[in-house]
Amino acid sequence: MSSLPSQQAGIGSHVWFVVAMGIAAMAGYGWGSMGLDVPADAERAAGKPTKVRERPPEMRVEGPATARDVVRSVMDGSLDDRQHWRHVRSFTEEEVKEAIASLDRRYQWSSRTRDLAEMLFYRWGELAPVAANETAKSMFPEKFSRCREAVIAAWINQGGGVAAWSAVEGDLGMWDCTQSVSGEVAEMLVASLSDRDDLAAFKEVLKLDDDNCEVADLLCRARAGKAARTPESRAAFLAAADLHPRAFVRYSCARDELLKAWSELEPEAAEAASLIWEKERDVAQAEEDAREEAEWEKEQAAGKKESTGDDP
Repeated sequence: MSSLPSQQAGIGSHVWFVVAMGIAAMAGYGWGSMGLDVPADAERAAGKPTKVRERPPEMRVEGPATARDVVRSVMDGSLDDRQHWRHVRSFTEEEVKEAIASLDRRYQWSSRTRDLAEMLFYRWGELAPVAANETAKSMFPEKFSRCREAVIAAWINQGGGVAAWSAVEGDLGMWDCTQSVSGEVAEMLVASLSDRDDLAAFKEVLKLDDDNCEVADLLCRARAGKAARTPESRAAFLAAADLHPRAFVRYSCARDELLKAWSELEPEAAEAASLIWEKERDVAQAEEDAREEAEWEKEQAAGKKESTGDDP
């Protein structure tokens, strides 16, 4: 068990998350940065995660010679604050692990310890996100620590959004009644798509194994307000949402969220649309339920044939 105390999460509430996401966006790193011209249904059928881009190696800067020396210099204040990340971003994976071990064993918790730990885990997330995520999770098992958040941010920023989501989707437990690890990461994924248009963003979400539609729902809520402003933006938003195979996303998420914003601008037009969409929702949900029931029956029949040894 780590001697460092657990860290309370807060998406966007501290400097490192904001800086990391901003740096990555400017550098062209993002989980949705490749393959946007691939049809959404083909993406979903393939189920292939986006290839993770590797950060180019950073030049070494003058200063402390080893990872432990960097930790010591940061903690005693002899290394200028502006130089911390310049050193950490040049670390290899082994140096990152050495620095984390040194920090964990020798120093008491403080804001300086926290900031350095987040930098180290962000760098580790650039180099080996699977190992970094597992270590952050074991060191800080409660809630969603800032160190683990830093790993996930680095993972997403390098094109690993699909893999990052797969790594956290099964995390159980909630806090403050509504907060969860998957919910926090869903917010990060949606934020990372903020510079994309609706079509590109929904295509990226379709790559996720998001059976509960958690990310798709959040994406709809995040974009509906802006989409409601003009007929063109409403049409584009709904066309993008309609790529999703689930009626729940197309209607309960996309259209319901759009109606909330639209009704404040044009209440009569929104009300008229709601009556049409309600009928469409019932039809679409009935069709989806029928397909799922047919698939279930087919699977049951296949299972019986296999158990009895009958030829298909």
